[in-house]
This record gives sequence, C-alpha cells and structure tokens, in this order.
Amino acid sequence: MLEKTRMEELDDLIRLLEGSGLGRGMEMLDQIACLLLIRDLERKADGTLCGDIFPEEISAGGRRVPGAHLRWSVFRMFPEEEQYRTVRDWAFPFMKGILESRDPSCMRGAVFKIAGPALLARILGLLDELEGLTKESFEYLLEKLCAGSGLCARVPAPVVQLMTGLTRPGPEDSICDPACRIPELLLAAAEQCEKEGRRPAHILRGYDMDPVLTRVGNAYLNRCGTAAVSLSCLDSLSEQNTDRSCCSLILSVPPFRGMTDYDMVSPDLQKGFRSKRTELLFPELFLRMLRPGGRCACLVSPDVLSGSSRSHRALRKEIVEENRLEAVIGLPAGVFLPFTGIRTALLVFSRCRDAGDRTDFVWFCELEAVGMSLDGRRTPAGENGIPAVIRKFHCREQEEDRDRSGKSFLVDREELAANGYDLSFCRYRESPVPPADYEEAEKLLAELKQMEKKVSAQIRKLEKMLGKQ
Repeated sequence: MLEKTRMEELDDLIRLLEGSGLGRGMEMLDQIACLLLIRDLERKADGTLCGDIFPEEISAGGRRVPGAHLRWSVFRMFPEEEQYRTVRDWAFPFMKGILESRDPSCMRGAVFKIAGPALLARILGLLDELEGLTKESFEYLLEKLCAGSGLCARVPAPVVQLMTGLTRPGPEDSICDPACRIPELLLAAAEQCEKEGRRPAHILRGYDMDPVLTRVGNAYLNRCGTAAVSLSCLDSLSEQNTDRSCCSLILSVPPFRGMTDYDMVSPDLQKGFRSKRTELLFPELFLRMLRPGGRCACLVSPDVLSGSSRSHRALRKEIVEENRLEAVIGLPAGVFLPFTGIRTALLVFSRCRDAGDRTDFVWFCELEAVGMSLDGRRTPAGENGIPAVIRKFHCREQEEDRDRSGKSFLVDREELAANGYDLSFCRYRESPVPPADYEEAEKLLAELKQMEKKVSAQIRKLEKMLGKQ
C-alpha cells in the first residue's frame, strides 16, 4: 500500500502530465514509459547498475557526442536546454534502437512528444524524487491514467489469485499469455514457481499487438525486477505467432469483445469455424498453442458461454467434445471496474492427449465474493470466497451426487450436448421450490359454501331494494 505522501507526489506528476498537452491517458503513460526505459538502460529498478551498453562516442546529424552523455545520471546534471536536446536528439533515439534490436515492433510509433525544456526538467525531477517509480507507484499511475479506457485494463489481484490457484504453475511449465497487456498473470506464475525454491525452467512469454502497451508493459517489468518474463509486440491471432503445440500452461484475459479481419487471422484458426470475433478466436488459439495435456485458464464474456451463432456453438463443442473442459466459474459483475463493468466467467480446460481424455463432467461454480469492493475502488471488503473455490475445484469429483440448488455442481457431457453446449450457470442450476402448505379440501369447500350463502343473501337484499323502486 502506497504512503499518502507518495500518492500526493504521483498526483503531482499526473496533474503535470494532464496540463502538458500530451493527449489522453495512454499517450501520457507512453511518454513516462519511454523515459523510464531510458533510465533503465543505466540502472535497474533495484538500483544495481546494468551492463555497459553505452559506446564511447555516438554520432547523428553530423554531430558526435560522448556516449556517457546518454546516461540518465549524466544528462540530469545538464542545464535545461542542453538536457532537453540530449534526451530528444540522442538518448531517446539510442534507447529506441536498443529495444528495436531486441523486438523490432515494440518501438513502432514511439515519438518524443514532451514540449519544452522546462516541462521535461520538471517531469525528470519528479521521476527522480519517486526513485524511478516503484512497482506500486507504476500500478497507481496505471489505475489513474487508464481508468475507463479498457485498453490497459489490469487483471485484479483476486482474479490472478484464482487463476494461478486453479492451474498451479510449476517450474517446468512452459507458460504464455497471448493477450498480455500488463503481465500480472505471468509475474504471479513466476512468483509461484519461485516459492517452490526453483526458478522457472522456461522464460514466461507475453504477447500484445499494441506497441504502446508493450512499452508500458516492459517498463512495468523493469519495476518488478524480474528476468523470468519476456514481453513482445506480436499479433497473436495472425501468422506472426508461430507457437503451436508448445505451451503447457496458458493464463490469459483476452478481449471480451472485438472484431478483426479475416485476412489478418492465421488460417489454422479458421478451420473449425469462420469468425471475425476476437472473443471466439482467442480460445481457439489457446487450443492450438497448448501441447497435448497442456492446460489453460482464460476469462470470457457471457456471449461465449451461451451465444447461439454457429461459431459460438462450434467453439464450445470443440472444447467439450474434442478436449477436456474442467470448469466454468462465474465471476461477480464489477470485478474489472473501473476499466469495465462487464460480467465474466473463467474457463479451465486442457488439450486432450487421446480420445479417452476428453470431457466427462464439467464443474460449474458461481463465485459471489472476492474479498474486495466491486465499485471500482477495489478496497478490501467482505469475505473472500476464492480459497474455497480453489479447494473445491481440486476435489470436485466429490460433488458428483450434489444437488444443483447450491453454488457449485457437476454436469455431464451428454447433458451439455443436449443443451447445445450452453455453458451458462443458470441453464443447469435448479431453484428449490418450497413445498406448498395447502388447507384440507373439506375445509376449503365449507368456506366456499359459506361465502356463497353471503353472496346470495346480498343479491336477495339488492333485488328487494330494486323492487321497491
């Protein structure tokens, strides 16, 4: 939890950015990320020096300057005008070239936009006061600058806890997030591996097609001080992504809705069904990327669970009939606020090794409490039902005879097929009907006769009154 003074310093930085004319939240965050990446060329987030990557001299535009001038600690001592020229003309292009040599697409569209020496000096000064931003400080900026945009939506900590608890990442797993944004799931998986006393045997890979998000994600990774996670700028749905049958675990929160063009989608993703909807294409991609026996936990929108189009039904049938769907866990609405209020569900499935490994029963569960408020502030509130859900999932066979009036139950494959592979919780839940408490028939009949006598008496009385008139 950030201290109040640190939050005030971050708010000062946000107000400075908002008044700088840099544009919207993501554009401001991109400029901060680029400055942090320049800083990280010299020194890691933990304060240790990086390897010496600076040349003795560097030339551009007919000028030559010492390579040492590109160091953050050096140009920060320059007068404002010289500092501005150094960052704009030398340090920024140098950082861009270094990162492009590692990932050619990650710096696409990166432009130095900070207008004026005085503004740059104030931003650099605030970053120095904030010690280059810690992991928690960077997360605070993400929350403030990107709230409501959905582009940089962070995965809430309870959802991270749920997904890693259900899949139990291990050091030998080959783990990937093909729709990464901010790599919180990969970082949590790496931490869980290290808790077992071993570093992950494979680099945990994350892909995102947006170069701005890739830069922001890399700056965030540097704040976390880990080398176990790699983030690349890549369109996972296109032929750029050649990962097939190579992952033992996929953890991902793909877009809940979106459209792409047919010619931008890898042909092998269009074999089972033809669709432009990214919410359908990503689960299909996960099946292709998993090796036999590999497992996946991914979030989907309600449309994926119960959509009636041919593509929706084909995807659900493929997961159920040709692979092994293990669980469908409904999450409460508001979990992803302030980024989006859409209601989501978690699918847990694995790729079949053979025909005998396909779905037999699916565990349905409705999660109601995640230990935090659902109003966008994400403050601790109420009980946390996640540990109980994780525990029940790993011994779900014990619920075979459980009735369907509770929050979790099993449904067999045949029943799913009979219902068009509908995966919505409410389709299979049985609402208990309380037994009716009726009075005895003789008593009811006597009451009816008594009421009839009263009505007849009133009619006779009315007839007499009308006769007198």
